[in-house]
Amino acid sequence: MTKIFFELVNNVQNQRLTQTYRERPNHFTKWNDRDFKFRFRLSKQVVRIIIDEIRDDISSKTDRNHALSPEDMVFLTLRFLATGCFLQVTGDFCGVDKSTASRVVHKVTRATAHLKRSFIKLSEEDLISIRQ
Repeated sequence: MTKIFFELVNNVQNQRLTQTYRERPNHFTKWNDRDFKFRFRLSKQVVRIIIDEIRDDISSKTDRNHALSPEDMVFLTLRFLATGCFLQVTGDFCGVDKSTASRVVHKVTRATAHLKRSFIKLSEEDLISIRQ
């Protein structure tokens, strides 16, 4: 009888909080072109190109725990880079926790950096002046 009592007390004390999932808006449809560019510093067309280029690199392998879509990851990263605000604020804007925002920003910036050869073209003169 006492064993059952202690198990019951242990279960009550160690109850897990229920998982909550925040709403994640679709920023392509939420904002008109002007407001979108104001918030993310890029046009919708350019953001779609970026998403298409890095989708395979940043996509989650599973859909467990409401995994972020590549679009949401790119929006979060662009918002962080465009505003320079805290990860907590950026996470709140996109409906994720600060730790998730940190992992996403790291993942997306690394994937985007790998595209540098495709999008950044400098002449030899430009490279020499930059080195100096």
